[in-house]
Amino acid sequence: MNSTLTKQIIIRSAIETDAKALFLWQIDEDLNRYDPKPLPSRREELLESCQVFACFFKDEIMSDETGEYQYFMIANESNQPIGYINVFSIDEIKKEAELGIMIGNRNYQGKGVASYALNKVLMQIQEYGDLKRIYVETNVDNYSAVRLFERAGFIKVGIEDWGKGVFFQTMEKHLK
Repeated sequence: MNSTLTKQIIIRSAIETDAKALFLWQIDEDLNRYDPKPLPSRREELLESCQVFACFFKDEIMSDETGEYQYFMIANESNQPIGYINVFSIDEIKKEAELGIMIGNRNYQGKGVASYALNKVLMQIQEYGDLKRIYVETNVDNYSAVRLFERAGFIKVGIEDWGKGVFFQTMEKHLK
């Protein structure tokens, strides 16, 4: 990623106005092509998904109470959300957590934004947290995600059959 674009990328906490972008990315068929979960196909399903997401956003993303999810929003120079990194399934005993990433704004895809943001967030986690292991599960057909995580120092540790011909690669990175 060139240094001009690097200066334009902001990593920040989620704010209430991010809800719309996060929801739209969650139901975008192209952005979720490697995710086996079904997307809403009927109006009623879409409305129900929106209601469920609104509660999730309020209770898990905007609230610090459960500590089960931590969202790092990736924003442009205008502070508009372009993607996110989320840390979840945080296990305080094992000192590990799962990580996910999405660049939802197509104008920023393929430009190194994900790599830049991932490395910044990993540094932040190492500096301020006590996690010893971060892992990801990504569809084996999602070559760009696998390459992204390999470049960030993740190693492949297994493949899981999720059924119906869907296989997910587990990758991990040890911290500290």
